[in-house]
Amino acid sequence: HLMKLWLIYIKNIKLVKERRIMRENLAFFKIRFNEAIQYKVSAISGIITQLAWGAMYIMLYSTFMQNSNSTGMTVSQMSTYIWLQQAFIILLNMWRIDDDILEDIKTGNVSMHLVKPIDIYNMWYARILGKKIAMTLLRAIPIIVITIIPIWGEYGLICQTNPLILLLAIISTMLS
Repeated sequence: HLMKLWLIYIKNIKLVKERRIMRENLAFFKIRFNEAIQYKVSAISGIITQLAWGAMYIMLYSTFMQNSNSTGMTVSQMSTYIWLQQAFIILLNMWRIDDDILEDIKTGNVSMHLVKPIDIYNMWYARILGKKIAMTLLRAIPIIVITIIPIWGEYGLICQTNPLILLLAIISTMLS
């Protein structure tokens, strides 16, 4: 009987610790998300840049597709792929490291984080995730809204008309 009580006690301690860790990581996520969401000028310049690059890619690939016989995609499918790539490029941005983390490493302030009773990897992960999601939302929503406008013709973003496929695409994007 004492063994069962001891196991329940240990299990409760682990749950409390896991909740504390989740609250800490959520706090780091919120802080970084709120910091990144404030840079509206950066978001506007990023939107303009992504629209320009997307248009250049579409022109380039359209030229290749016109001069080739063996393409597996239509121009509208290729355009949709490129616009989605441009909208979510921040999530794929692996070469960009958080400046605060680099500064902590250069100055030696990592040691201050190591002394705290938190997992430094989870803290950095939550901070980077918060920043990337904020930057993605600031860029992806306007790019999708702009490129879905019918004036683009076959060079615009084509929305899926089947609700099930659209739902699966959204779930797949969120999970990736």
